[in-house]
Amino acid sequence: MKTWQILVLLGGGLATLCLVCIAAGLFIDLALPESTAAEPASLAFEPATVAPALSIPTEAPVEPPPSPTAADTPTFVPSATPLPSLTPVPIEAFSGFAFCIPDNPRESGIVSKVIDGDTIEVVIREVPKKVRYIGIDTPELRGEPYALEAAQFNRTLVEGKLVTLVKDVNETDRYERLLRYVLVNGLFVNYELVKQGYAYAKDYPPDTACSLVLRAAEAEAQTAGRALWSQAAAPIAPILPSPASRFGGDNAPCNCAGPDLNCPDFQTQAQAQACWNSCRTLTNPNPFSGSLAK
Repeated sequence: MKTWQILVLLGGGLATLCLVCIAAGLFIDLALPESTAAEPASLAFEPATVAPALSIPTEAPVEPPPSPTAADTPTFVPSATPLPSLTPVPIEAFSGFAFCIPDNPRESGIVSKVIDGDTIEVVIREVPKKVRYIGIDTPELRGEPYALEAAQFNRTLVEGKLVTLVKDVNETDRYERLLRYVLVNGLFVNYELVKQGYAYAKDYPPDTACSLVLRAAEAEAQTAGRALWSQAAAPIAPILPSPASRFGGDNAPCNCAGPDLNCPDFQTQAQAQACWNSCRTLTNPNPFSGSLAK
């Protein structure tokens, strides 16, 4: 085959291939819709649809509580049984002429026991101590008139209560009892016992700061006829013996006009008691000093 024949065959094949491609293109254009054919060949990016976020309920904000006012603030009320305190109580806060009490250091304690009309036991700093009232004397619990009543009245005033104790000059007596003026709940206890007729005013030198005040209280009780000064408690008028003998003679147990007597001056307790009962009068309820008069 000649060369020109080969070229003619190749050219015809190419022409045929071109016609086939053109026909295919026309077929595709007719098959696709116009809108699709009009769009550009580049792909357009569409963002994915995001689902709406879930709504999480939230709590309502908590309002802070209102600030308390003075009316809303509770007031602390102390216990009915206070503990012993060393805080001094102003003497001016007490009735019963307590102004006579010396300006000495004061101490406080709880009365754990009432022994008689003028003696108590006080727990001071957890230590129980016996306390003897200064400037007064009450009947002995040995059958003397109004001894029980005096002890009971004393119990009503101080038992189980917080008391304030003040000394005069001496710290203790010979029995190691504290010698004190006693104050409780606005009352001067020594004075109150005398004023109500349950105790006599009695001087025990040198502890005499309230002597005049206590004697004034005794005069008031005597005038009013209270307790020891009532007719039921009035002692029998004594039989005064002759000054020649201190004991016996003229049917008297002792010489009431003689010097002060003490227990060692008698042979028996009964003799001393008889002398005491005989010589005590309304004007001189404590004729003797020392142990006979407590």
